[in-house]
Amino acid sequence: VWVHGDLAATNLLVRDGRLCAVIDFGCLGIGDPAVDLMVAWEFLAPVRETFRAALAVDDATWVRGRGWALTTALVAL
Repeated sequence: VWVHGDLAATNLLVRDGRLCAVIDFGCLGIGDPAVDLMVAWEFLAPVRETFRAALAVDDATWVRGRGWALTTALVAL
């Protein structure tokens, strides 16, 4: 599966309250689609739930996304 690899809030462009573009494909590659869910844990809980509701991901993928977010945060320490 192709993944963006750096789907952070800084790479999401919003206009009029709606996502209008995704930029910076420098980390594009093949990998676990859950990697692109890491961004959800940059949001506060209510926004994270809205984000999840807009996606068609199963529970296992969502949990792996949370794991990727935790791993990345720990590496940053």
